[in-house]
Amino acid sequence: MEAWFAVEDGWTEPMVKNDKGESMLKPRKQWTAEEKAEAKHNSQAVSVIFNSLPLDQFNSVQGCVSAKEAWDILQVTFEGTSNVKRTRLDNLALDFDNLSMEEGETIASYISRLSAIADEAVIMGKRYKDKTLVKKFLRSIPDKFQPHRSAIDVSFNSNDLKFSQVVGMMQSFEMQLKKKEHRAE
Repeated sequence: MEAWFAVEDGWTEPMVKNDKGESMLKPRKQWTAEEKAEAKHNSQAVSVIFNSLPLDQFNSVQGCVSAKEAWDILQVTFEGTSNVKRTRLDNLALDFDNLSMEEGETIASYISRLSAIADEAVIMGKRYKDKTLVKKFLRSIPDKFQPHRSAIDVSFNSNDLKFSQVVGMMQSFEMQLKKKEHRAE
């Protein structure tokens, strides 16, 4: 946990003032126990970050002395600046709005695509509520699911349903449809 604090809070080498009143690095032999502990936690965090990266990503942070410095570089690399992040979120929202289940696609396949967008949004700082996911799911499934969609609308308050519950109900209905189709062949 202390190593993570070094990532969040940052770490700098201890400084002292010289005879002229100028700041300079404090000799390691003069570090206090607390300064040594903070340096150790920073070193642990830097080590974990460095060892977790492939070579091409390591090259961008190899000169970093503090874990926070390395983390900040990686954060911009993977998440982008606030403008990039906002644009990515806008694009995800557009993808979410435009997503619909294709004819012949399985519920599992569609849920996988829908969940991928929702999960990426969470990484970017936006969480879709169950209510939103349920409404999106029910709106975007093909007409062959209409009877079951109507049954859910009549029998349940969709605002109170969990996304996983609705998915489970539709997967069950899909299995019944496939069984009927198989028998008809």
